[in-house]
Amino acid sequence: MRRRVEGLQRSSASIALFMEYIPRTLHDWLTDQVQADEAAADRACRETGDRIRTAWPGGTSRPG
Repeated sequence: MRRRVEGLQRSSASIALFMEYIPRTLHDWLTDQVQADEAAADRACRETGDRIRTAWPGGTSRPG
């Protein structure tokens, strides 16, 4: 425990994680959208891609 506390004191950065309750998985939601109709599937894919791109620093779809 002591090493952990000392390590935290020496660290130069920190991170906070927020856990949210999401009752459905992305897989289940996308499946429903694809089964609804082509327009819903297109919107869902576009929205998912947009959210992934904005989740990474620099707006790229993958880190680095």
